[in-house]
Amino acid sequence: MKGWLLFLLSFLLAGERPKPPAMLPNPAETLQTYRQHLTQLRQQYPTTDSLPDLKFFLFGMGNRMKLIYRNGRLINARTGNIEWQWDVEHEIIVPSEYSVHLNLHAEPGTPPRSVQIREDETGVWILQAGKRPHLIHGTRSPLSLPRFGSDPDGPVLRVLLQEVLMNVADGKPLTSFFVYDQPIAEDTVPILAVLQATGNTSVVNRKTYVVPDGVNVDVTIKKNRISGVDYPLSWQRNAPGAHYPGLTVLEKTLVKQRLILPQAGQAADLFLQLSKR
Repeated sequence: MKGWLLFLLSFLLAGERPKPPAMLPNPAETLQTYRQHLTQLRQQYPTTDSLPDLKFFLFGMGNRMKLIYRNGRLINARTGNIEWQWDVEHEIIVPSEYSVHLNLHAEPGTPPRSVQIREDETGVWILQAGKRPHLIHGTRSPLSLPRFGSDPDGPVLRVLLQEVLMNVADGKPLTSFFVYDQPIAEDTVPILAVLQATGNTSVVNRKTYVVPDGVNVDVTIKKNRISGVDYPLSWQRNAPGAHYPGLTVLEKTLVKQRLILPQAGQAADLFLQLSKR
């Protein structure tokens, strides 16, 4: 009898285990496709503002633990603690796939090794061939991450959605989780509209933030722009009321430059404009 109970318990637990994503098969090729989409859009949404190409990526959309990948390290964005680190020979950041591919230094005579950090609808994963996928603690939380397959701007829309969801924290639709702890009214409406359009309204406190019934935000009068780097696509300089020292964990020079990136309100505006085209 006890054996049957153990079998049943293990079966039920197995059913609750989240399914990990596959490793991205062609990261360099996928990145090139994403860049082609950006090149086309920049002709319509040009900018003369030069952003620093910091070569980083953020993980932890919605109410997940916020993480920064940069220079072979995965850092807790709230505490500055190094959660993971690797001896990296070459990295490929693929924003449209929420992925970072790392080729690791290998000892002479040993086969090459690679690691991928990927975020999906379930959480943030560490993937490595021949090893069990690892779901990072504090990141398991359901999200809707559509691929926008029929939209010609699909890869860019995925990145803009990521920049919106990255700045949701503790149920609040923030403009930037780095520098604000409360939402800003003018950014909240487009952010909520994006969450509604993509099936992600559950990430905010719906008793506090009224999600619009339909995506009816007029963004045509706004001057939307796309940054000149792969990631992030949105930013803001000299934002009122921002606590800029919060950016030190990402890059201390951003504090002097008074530069927020990504900026969820601008990412939401551009998402809504592109999705209406």
